[in-house]
Amino acid sequence: MHSYIKIIFLFSFLLMVSCYKNNLYVQQQKMDKDFLASTYVKTPDPRQENPPHGERLVINWDFSFDDFQKKLTLLLKVLYWNNLQESFFYPIERIRDYKTFYFDHAKDQRILTYIIEIITEEGEIIRTWQHQLWTKLISFDKKSSAHNISFSVEDQPKQGSVSERPQRMEEE
Repeated sequence: MHSYIKIIFLFSFLLMVSCYKNNLYVQQQKMDKDFLASTYVKTPDPRQENPPHGERLVINWDFSFDDFQKKLTLLLKVLYWNNLQESFFYPIERIRDYKTFYFDHAKDQRILTYIIEIITEEGEIIRTWQHQLWTKLISFDKKSSAHNISFSVEDQPKQGSVSERPQRMEEE
């Protein structure tokens, strides 16, 4: 009887561990001289003279066979600290794999936030991973300037103010 309880416990534990919903994982890592193993083990490394200076996103996936058959594409949208946004497309050719994106601080590619979408051939988004600060970038038409906007506001009819007394409409 005691052995049956152990078997049932082990079986239920394996069921809970083997079932998972998320199959898209992202790690954001800072890359500098401390990223190099030679910094800690004090071994000669030519990269110590010019260490990496930036960040990288490591994106791992493990899709079901049904999802993988839909010819998937990874879309990475990155918003940098300088308010520029860049998109990267990567075709998913393996059911389980990873892709690393490197962002060089020397090229002003400092990541503010990002979103990753897995898109089918038909354009359906089947998985999404977003940074907690992700929001869509609001962009303005470069042809519009503050001067043009102020004229368009002045051209509008005057609206009533809260402090003005409303006028009565006469009945016809």
